[in-house]
Amino acid sequence: MSESHFTTLFISISAGLSLFFLGINHLATQRRHAIIRLLGAALAVLPGAAVLGLIERWDCLPAFAAIVGAALLVHSLWGCSLWTRGAVRLIHLTHQPWLRSALLVVAGPCLALAGILQFERREDQMADAVIEEMMLIHGVAGNVQVRDAVAITDRGRHIPLGEPIEVRSPETVQAAEKRYLESTRYIDNVILRGFGDDRSNCHGWVFTAGRYLLSGQDVLKILEDNGYQEVSDPRPNDLAVYFNPDYGVTHTAIVRYVSPDQPVLVEGKWGNLGIYLHPVDSCPYGANFKFYRTRRPHHLLTIVEHKPSADGTSSPSPAPASSQPDGDPPPASGNMSAN
Repeated sequence: MSESHFTTLFISISAGLSLFFLGINHLATQRRHAIIRLLGAALAVLPGAAVLGLIERWDCLPAFAAIVGAALLVHSLWGCSLWTRGAVRLIHLTHQPWLRSALLVVAGPCLALAGILQFERREDQMADAVIEEMMLIHGVAGNVQVRDAVAITDRGRHIPLGEPIEVRSPETVQAAEKRYLESTRYIDNVILRGFGDDRSNCHGWVFTAGRYLLSGQDVLKILEDNGYQEVSDPRPNDLAVYFNPDYGVTHTAIVRYVSPDQPVLVEGKWGNLGIYLHPVDSCPYGANFKFYRTRRPHHLLTIVEHKPSADGTSSPSPAPASSQPDGDPPPASGNMSAN
């Protein structure tokens, strides 16, 4: 549940509590001196403010005060004879057929216009939300191809590696991650295993241990060259590969837990965000996925780095390989990241 939901709840409870005691105060002191009524009203407001103080939500105090103040204003106007006489005159006017008809003439177009404006506002909000979601997941900076290193499959095919033009600070990524999760339904279905990192995406986390970015267009090439076979009975360390009809491969994750009559749990890096353990069908990449298995002891590609030699040319130098029997790539910079 998002922070805004809790804020609304806290404001409603505190304001409702104060209004309840204000009503009791007015009933008990309506024939008393004005000073006593005023003092009682001040005391009646305190319980609601105390609730906000106990939970340290002083940021809700302005909204709380606005609600209580508006309620007191309406209460006072109802007791004002001038207001009452005006209300009576207005009620008498509504007996005139021409006035009721005029109200319909005005209300009809206003209602239609309000509906159109609300629809357009909602459309704009949805479009902005989609753009913001994409920016949160994939980052605002672009990426470029790595020039001094390349990944190689078991059949010798070269897979280009990517790196971000600019790496956001951990605080920026984590703040974006928090906003994104609070705006989705996934927050109650995931376990955070590692914080976000712009240096790799889901494919890079699986196949390069979180060191580089990999394109989803190269995933099927890797599966073919490294002996992966599609399976229908997933096991731990298998891959879950997600597909989109328009974009092809959109996400890669590693199967972690398989239990009878329970959803398969996978672990993966959500774009530039964190690494999550979650049900295979509960993530931003949809439920169109396939499972793949290999006899290899791990999923890592061979990374060949081109180090410059004394004469200015570059010579290939295999990067240190890291393999783990369970196929769990080591975390990048102390963090495990999943798409």
